[in-house]
Amino acid sequence: MKQAVPLAAMMLLQTTLLVGPASDCLRAETVRPPVANRPAAVVHITDLFRPHDDPDDHWDLATQYALAARGDTRLVAVLIDGPRRNRAKDPDILAVAQLNHITGLSVPALAGAPDTFPFDADMKDPAVRNSIELAGIRALHRLLRESPDPVVITVTGWCRDLIILSRFDPELFAEKCAGVYLNAGLGAPDPAEQTKMNWNVALDPPSYIESFSLRIPIYWLPCYHAPGCVRLGPDARYGSLYEFRQGEVLRELSDPMRNYFLSMFRDGGKGPGRADWLTTLYQKPDEELLEPEAKRTRRMWCTAGMLHMVGKTVLPDGTIAPLDKAGEREVYAFRPIRVKCDRLGRTSWTFGEPAKAEADRFIFEVRDTENYRDAMGKALRCLILELGTRER
Repeated sequence: MKQAVPLAAMMLLQTTLLVGPASDCLRAETVRPPVANRPAAVVHITDLFRPHDDPDDHWDLATQYALAARGDTRLVAVLIDGPRRNRAKDPDILAVAQLNHITGLSVPALAGAPDTFPFDADMKDPAVRNSIELAGIRALHRLLRESPDPVVITVTGWCRDLIILSRFDPELFAEKCAGVYLNAGLGAPDPAEQTKMNWNVALDPPSYIESFSLRIPIYWLPCYHAPGCVRLGPDARYGSLYEFRQGEVLRELSDPMRNYFLSMFRDGGKGPGRADWLTTLYQKPDEELLEPEAKRTRRMWCTAGMLHMVGKTVLPDGTIAPLDKAGEREVYAFRPIRVKCDRLGRTSWTFGEPAKAEADRFIFEVRDTENYRDAMGKALRCLILELGTRER
């Protein structure tokens, strides 16, 4: 659900152009993930709803569980964007319960602040800190405080809860957040190319803008290089989008995992979802629902960051390999940049190490535009097929 949203006033302001070369030093030194220990402690912030906004969120959640089942991560919590006034949808805690049951994990499912919560609320006010709107933030704050290791945060929806969490307890956030994988925005180095706003940015521009001011490492995965860049080429490297045919995975899954996805497809649309999260896992998969969904192409954006955070990458044939064993064969990488974000949510950046007063910033880059799409689909298939079948 990373569509582009028009931003009519965007071109009214002029900004200084910082040009980032598209192809220089493509084989730069490998950028390491924010933590070296395994399993890496991870918090997944997601716009996971039922009925769904876009099924990519449920594929991303399954990817996180696959990495946890492998022992690559310790999934500390799933924080789901809070409800929005213009959409009759609740955070999909049922999907988290399903994957907990399938994998035998016990990951907490938390709800973020609703969009009615004031962005400029005083976090020192006890009435604000103890409000029901911040119940999920308080729970996550406690989990961070109790975590023996710093955590990596993946943000695949809006940035509001990340910013609220950072304001809730700035000292603890600085201590316990090792880095953020930010899946939002447009990657073109020239702001003039950013004539529309990415979906995750448009949901709450101020929080996206403030994300680039956080004093923690940011691993930035722009959803698209620029508006309309839905296909990769040598001049559109800075967008994480790829596609795969759902049937390449759905037809080979175990029945419980197939039903995890099918119950989400079944409950898509505008009506309320059903609450049969457990009994549906034990049913025979609905072939009439499976066939049309298997034919659909699914767009994805967040997989590369999830693999990178555990020290993995993807080779041209779809093999998931350790970063230190990939050599120059990886289909994507992260590169250090200096980046600015203006008050319209437009970014401008150049390659280079940050200044001493700045936190680390890295941008996602497709290194192999010919093989990236197919390789990522194969890697995702490898991960998801393990769920529900791995011996414990």
